[in-house]
Amino acid sequence: MLKMDILKEDSVLAEYGETDFPKELLDFLVSHRDDTVTLRDIKRYFPSMSNIERHIDVLIKNGLLQRYHGRYMTDIPYIKTNELEESCQEIIKSVNNQKKKFLAWFDKEKLKSDDDQFVLAELLSLFVKTPSKNKVVLFETNEFIQRWEKYPNQLSTRDGILYKWDVFHQPVISERYDLNDYFNHLSINEEQIPSKYQKIYQKIGDVNPEFYFSYIDRKIRRLLKGKNKISNHPDILMTSLVDLDYLIAEKDYYQMMVVYLPEKTSKECPVWYDCIKEDLLRTLDYETIGDFLLINCLLDQLVIERSIDINKTIPVIRNKS
Repeated sequence: MLKMDILKEDSVLAEYGETDFPKELLDFLVSHRDDTVTLRDIKRYFPSMSNIERHIDVLIKNGLLQRYHGRYMTDIPYIKTNELEESCQEIIKSVNNQKKKFLAWFDKEKLKSDDDQFVLAELLSLFVKTPSKNKVVLFETNEFIQRWEKYPNQLSTRDGILYKWDVFHQPVISERYDLNDYFNHLSINEEQIPSKYQKIYQKIGDVNPEFYFSYIDRKIRRLLKGKNKISNHPDILMTSLVDLDYLIAEKDYYQMMVVYLPEKTSKECPVWYDCIKEDLLRTLDYETIGDFLLINCLLDQLVIERSIDINKTIPVIRNKS
């Protein structure tokens, strides 16, 4: 089974550190969705898990599980493969009906740049309008959607003083690792820092996020003006950006690896986008994954038609309006 989430931030799952208990429990309940699952069944399946009732209560409180008369079940949408493929085929059919407008708009609006990541970041800033928070969906696995694992279709964002720090990333939680994730995790469970955060934690610890972003915003503004020489004095906050691959330090100079959108995108999504979305919502019962499916199908079309390079994550900074 392939499980994808459409979380803006994994605040619930972050409480568990590096344990896979929440995901494994969800998989277990889905695979036994036609059976009566009791606490005894769960304990039998997780014999080494201590204080399991407390962990279950957290998941129930956050809307991932339901408990009714001693029976446990998932409280999240479960999408079968045939339902998913039917919905995707409807989107593709609608895209094909709008294909001329779709490609004409893309050609017209594509920036005069050879940087596909720049183009993709701008497109995603149009498609991903409102990030979803604490919404999880389970999908049956099949080849039709496995290719989506590499698509950056979800948005994590944090406001600085001058810029918005966005990351378009995969929906697979274990692959995510950016500034937003780090500060979100600190706000939830500072005592259990996952190993992947240890290097940056040893450098900046529990630094105040407002101070951190205010400081690096000013530094980034200097970099954008060409003042990118590395100071002779150690700058721990800037080296944290190097550790997270926002910058690289080479030959005494910083080089930005983040996509910079000079202005907040103000263009309205074109007519064809609204037409495709209307067609989707007419055939799809699960509104929570409507945008998720639509974005992936549109990215599919852009990959097929325009050969856009898709990476796992795209960090973006843009001016605040």
